[in-house]
Amino acid sequence: MLFRAASAPFNIQRKSAGSLFPFLLLILCASLTGYLLFVVATFHDIELLAPMRLKVWIIGGLILLIAAASAWMLGSRRVRQSDDAIRRSEERLRISQRIAHIGSWDWDLASGRLECSEEFCQILGLPLAGAPQSYQAYLEMLPMGEREALATATGEALAREQCYAVEHWVLRPDGSERFVSEVGEVFRDTKGTALRVVSVLHDITERKQAEDALSRELRRERDLVQAASRAKSQFLANMSHEIRTPMNAVMGLGRLALKTELSPKQRGYLDKICSASRTLLQIINDVLDFSKIEAGRVELERTEFDLEEVLASISDMLGIKAQEKGIGFRIRLDPELPRKLVGDPLRLTQVLNNLIGNAVKFTEKGEVVLVVKPEAQGGELAALRFSVQDTGIGLTPDQMERIFTPFTQADSSTTRRYGGTGLGLSISSQLVELMGGKLQVESVEAAGSNFFFTVNFGLPNDDVLPGLAREQELRSLRLLVVDGDPASRARLADIMCGMPMALVSVSGVAAALAALAEGSVADEASFDLLLIDGATAGVAGIEELCRSVRSREWHLPTLVTVAPDHLEEVRRQAHELALTGILATPVRDSILLDGIVRALSSGGRQQTVPKAQSPDRSSAAAGAPGAAGPAAPEGATPTLPAPVPLEPARLAAETAKLERLLARNSLDAKRQFARFRQEVPQGAFLEELKALERSMDKLDFKKARHLLAKFPGRVEEQSPQDKERKSQ
Repeated sequence: MLFRAASAPFNIQRKSAGSLFPFLLLILCASLTGYLLFVVATFHDIELLAPMRLKVWIIGGLILLIAAASAWMLGSRRVRQSDDAIRRSEERLRISQRIAHIGSWDWDLASGRLECSEEFCQILGLPLAGAPQSYQAYLEMLPMGEREALATATGEALAREQCYAVEHWVLRPDGSERFVSEVGEVFRDTKGTALRVVSVLHDITERKQAEDALSRELRRERDLVQAASRAKSQFLANMSHEIRTPMNAVMGLGRLALKTELSPKQRGYLDKICSASRTLLQIINDVLDFSKIEAGRVELERTEFDLEEVLASISDMLGIKAQEKGIGFRIRLDPELPRKLVGDPLRLTQVLNNLIGNAVKFTEKGEVVLVVKPEAQGGELAALRFSVQDTGIGLTPDQMERIFTPFTQADSSTTRRYGGTGLGLSISSQLVELMGGKLQVESVEAAGSNFFFTVNFGLPNDDVLPGLAREQELRSLRLLVVDGDPASRARLADIMCGMPMALVSVSGVAAALAALAEGSVADEASFDLLLIDGATAGVAGIEELCRSVRSREWHLPTLVTVAPDHLEEVRRQAHELALTGILATPVRDSILLDGIVRALSSGGRQQTVPKAQSPDRSSAAAGAPGAAGPAAPEGATPTLPAPVPLEPARLAAETAKLERLLARNSLDAKRQFARFRQEVPQGAFLEELKALERSMDKLDFKKARHLLAKFPGRVEEQSPQDKERKSQ
């Protein structure tokens, strides 16, 4: 080692002995001289005393002189050694500071004097003679911002009895700048009074420059990567039309070819082509949507929309898929939900379509339930919670952590069995974030999953809660519900919540007959309405209950919900059974409630529904009676066998509106399509409606315009009902 020091205890002991030795020698000599004088003083021989006394004084003086000289010489040597040690220590400190580029200053608070090291002056670019003599002079050498930072740090250290550390720039006289790291400590006496402040400065300019250069390089690389990503995303987003157009052509020509005369083998080939084209188009749509989101080209609309209409559209699209798989599909709406909202219905539909579509795809048995309820409502905003629950394959904790990662699915077996790109949930998650929420999941493997999110929507000024205007019209009413599905009965109770109606639910025909007999008198039933679920009672059970009511001559309104495959059979017997109304399952909340009110207002007379929905439409709320089975088309149908007449002028007007919106590629065309299909007579143009609906879902407005030409409002064709009446 360049410098080596003895151990601290040995050095201390050696220094103490060396400093005491001259004094011990002087004391010894003085003691010896005093002893000689004492001997002389006590000597009794007078003759010998005089010459001896002189000699003793001379000897004593010499001893004292020698002792004093020795003590002085030893003390001088010790002082020289101490000075040499101090000089060596100072030299070592200067060398260490020069090597490490560390300077120091010492501020004496009592005198205000500032002592600076040589390296400190080197860092500041000053000669040693030009070093600042006070702390204030040092501060004045710093830039204004750095001066305030150092003064604040030093002041806090003096006030709070702590060290301080600060990094700042220093400006040299030649105009150059150096970046230093300064660490200081306050030294105090035993009473806590501050005496000195000692600080060291480390010149870290080169390190700072290296860090800045690295940071600039990283930012440049990041910008290049982001630019490349944006260019890729913008390219894919701009190519959406060019990519979709050939696929739409393949699909359209395939459907046209299927309408020609084909052999079974050729038809099978074309069916596979159309199916594969639809799958490929869905994958293309997912990739393009993801690219648009990455490119920041997705903007949310703020338009007023009806939540029930949005959910009805979703149910129309996905209810049939659930029915084909043999699973139930329900939508449970809280009675306190606002009627109208302000937001982006198209993006909300896209998110819910993806979540419900996944739930249907991964559920083999059981049901899929969409629950919508308000979390908070006040002022001009309403927070709604959407939850999609299923009884499917579920997810493991590890899968839930990465389920929202782009191009990621639960595992490879899922990809092989169920297909998909792994983009749907990622797109949905990002869209929910754009709407101000967060998509989350709860799941148990092999038991099902629950995807949920909460987003805020605006409220129009004229928004009112549903059901407030009906309370005065319905008083002391009792409804007998024949439904074997507890979930359907619970859903009906939710629909009627807040209304002065008492629901009596039974699970079978025999229990219904017993309930009708109990408490009834000869000419009056104990209930105001009989609601029968066709899936529970069957056609025979409906007939038995209706004949029992009719045989007693009760004026009891009877409302029946039946599956589409039994709809015509029940309609033929409607007059004979004195049915007040018939609803095709699954029944939408609003349709069911409207049917109940109409039936109650009829007083037991047979009613006709002036406007029916086509039976291919799925339910937006399949939790009502009759919705216990798989999701199926819904519609309110007339109780009389006569079909609903076509209204050409009204249908032509709706067709013209839809045509104008399609020509402008407006997203409002989807809402207009919902109004348009309500004007299409029941049972008419079913295939064309389905094809048009698929085109609207895929935003293929060009194909939709082509399909729209097949409707009577455009080509003046007659509906099957008109042709049948003319033939009769």
